[in-house]
Amino acid sequence: MCFDNKNSYWIDSFIKKYEESFKKVDLLDRKSEYWRFASPSIWYDNYINKKLPSEKQIENFSFNYDGMTDFFIKFKDGMLDISSLTELNKDEKNIEVSSYKDAVTNENHWSSKKFGLAQTNAEKPYKRPLALFNGLDSREGVFIKFKKGMRKKFHIIYEGNEQKKSTIRNLFDFEEDVDITIIEHFYGDSKYNIVSEFFNDKNSKIEHIKIINQDITDTFIYHLFGNCQKNSNIKAINFSFSENPVRNEVNLHLEGPECNATVASLGFGQKATSICDNTVFISHQEESSKSRQIIKNALSGGAKAIFQGKIYVSSVAQKTDGYQMSNGLILTDNCQFLVKPELEIYADDVVCSHGSISGTLNDDHLFYLQSRGIPLLEAQKQLIQAFFAEILNEINDEKVINHIQKQISIKLA
Repeated sequence: MCFDNKNSYWIDSFIKKYEESFKKVDLLDRKSEYWRFASPSIWYDNYINKKLPSEKQIENFSFNYDGMTDFFIKFKDGMLDISSLTELNKDEKNIEVSSYKDAVTNENHWSSKKFGLAQTNAEKPYKRPLALFNGLDSREGVFIKFKKGMRKKFHIIYEGNEQKKSTIRNLFDFEEDVDITIIEHFYGDSKYNIVSEFFNDKNSKIEHIKIINQDITDTFIYHLFGNCQKNSNIKAINFSFSENPVRNEVNLHLEGPECNATVASLGFGQKATSICDNTVFISHQEESSKSRQIIKNALSGGAKAIFQGKIYVSSVAQKTDGYQMSNGLILTDNCQFLVKPELEIYADDVVCSHGSISGTLNDDHLFYLQSRGIPLLEAQKQLIQAFFAEILNEINDEKVINHIQKQISIKLA
């Protein structure tokens, strides 16, 4: 299964490997803990069959990125906008950026040495069938090397105007001492299956923000696989407003000591078709690293939220500090908040904890606000916004915060 019918490229061996592994996986094995709360058919069957949605939630609206980041590229209906890539290459000298096709057809491209390594680490605990499918099916994406010491904000816009499959593979290489913010923003009509591999060199600082607009009209699955070296910092923040199934998988392999990793997610669902699934695995391989997982979901109208989170600590990863907390705000009786937190620890000098809390709006808080003259509906809205504040506090950019608050306000209208 070559990239084209005439030539052979370095990517072909990966495509063949993913195809063979995918065939061996029992994708519909509901006994697997990996699919404990939601069948893979929700994402895979709908993706293959291209089932059209019965209705659109709201009219599409684009993200005003002017002044938000230093530069951007765009995907439209699953295809990379080459003009945006050309402008980026022309204006920026501290990065090396290539399209998927240009990278995999160049035998000497830097990505050939790193492609698939982060996904391989993620597959050691268990196979990732929908990531394997991405590997054998994707022909679009962007591969970017951020050079040593670079400090930039970078924006990737995914625009869907037609009901198409969007299978995209990205690779990001962060050299020493970089400080990079990546915002990935999704809206419109596409079925997304995206894999991104992050390679974080020592002393790098990475903030990855993913925004899934509520006008996403179909299924969405995103895998983030990250390898982190000594004293690197990574923060992965997910915002999901879709009323369709969303699965957000994050696997961070802390290979070096003194790493700092945060995974935070905000999910807001109001329909029975809404599934916000966060599956997170953070592996501590060396000593003195810290990790935090903070998951918050507000649910009504029969919506479902899922959190499967694991902290793994190897026998040499002494002085690990791992924290995991998931919260579900249940606004109507017919919703589900399903959680499976895990700790797997082989070192003895660690501080690790996990917890989960679900419940309704606090009656005392509502009474207090109403006693101050605030109407009941407005009081409920304020408490929901306060519930999400902890996730918003993970972001330093006021423009991004304002955009998220706008989407929350639209959901609460």
